[in-house]
Amino acid sequence: MKNYHVVLVSLYLLFFSCSPKESNQEDTSVKPKVNLEILANGNLRYLKLTGSPYQRGFEHGKLLKKDIQDVIELLYEDIRSTTGIDPKEFITLFLEQTDYLSSVEEYTPELLEEVKGISDGSGVEFETIFMHQLGDEYWFNTKDVMAHSCSSFGVNKTAKFPSITAQNMDIPEFFHGFQTVIKASESNSSKEVMYLSVPGHLGLTGMNNQSVSINCNTLMQLDYAKTGLPVTFIVRGVLSKDTQEEALDFLKQIHHASGQNYILGGPERV
Repeated sequence: MKNYHVVLVSLYLLFFSCSPKESNQEDTSVKPKVNLEILANGNLRYLKLTGSPYQRGFEHGKLLKKDIQDVIELLYEDIRSTTGIDPKEFITLFLEQTDYLSSVEEYTPELLEEVKGISDGSGVEFETIFMHQLGDEYWFNTKDVMAHSCSSFGVNKTAKFPSITAQNMDIPEFFHGFQTVIKASESNSSKEVMYLSVPGHLGLTGMNNQSVSINCNTLMQLDYAKTGLPVTFIVRGVLSKDTQEEALDFLKQIHHASGQNYILGGPERV
């Protein structure tokens, strides 16, 4: 059994309660704004991205290109040791034998554009970057005993304190030292999302400035499917919503690919 470092995820204190605002169609003529800071003795990347989904993905891929390529090499090593198969061959077989792409196209097409941008910016082929998003689906389908020890909790708002959600994020050891926090927004929208990630990934857990947050942990005892929306895309799909109610409706309407516990934070309750 593998050993994993526990990554401490920041507590999601919902002190703010912003009014939802409508987003206009993206203006691709607007140049993306980006900013990258390296913190915590080089162990934490803080990336700010503004632009269309593809633009944000491309800048993410370009700015963290070396880190993404390093993470992908470590992913390859893990696939090889877990399955005994050449990693690129395994990825091809995995994507042929599953169909998560259809649900991504149906429910979160903008995130597919972001993945394409990460691929183009980093120089890593799309199939591999897409596979990078499928952590839970990979673990379920290979029965690999990996990051199954995440814990999360939530407390409703009281007269004295705001609602709060929190979790620890048990991620594979090869991600340790690659922790990344990304703050992203559309060029023509006031909505912002902030999420914990690793280079080349769409996000593990996070919150937005509409008082919506999401925490999640894998439930291996639940069933899984070779189709449906993967966890990573669910996390970001939730963070695209303006209210906790919209986020809950989203969770109810989609076809889930993997067994997962989700905690949705809101301004009054979780």
